[in-house]
Amino acid sequence: MEKKGQGLSMTYIILAAIGLIVFVVILAIFSGGIFDMDTKMDKCPNNGGNCVAKGSCSTNGGAVLSNIECPNSDGSAADPNQECCVSGN
Repeated sequence: MEKKGQGLSMTYIILAAIGLIVFVVILAIFSGGIFDMDTKMDKCPNNGGNCVAKGSCSTNGGAVLSNIECPNSDGSAADPNQECCVSGN
């Protein structure tokens, strides 16, 4: 009669690993980590652009990223007098 090992079975180890991954994802969602990253991506410098005065981007051969915000100097909110410009070079 053969005896099986006394250790944890592979099934339990895999289930514990999946449970840990789910726990980390849920923790990231509720701590705001995932949503904070999404907010940062809406800013002009994070998308390869520069904030310039409205209307000056197209006259200098650049392209305006219309859905990207240019934050105020203190970084709080979008500046309505600026637009995100990507150089045409």
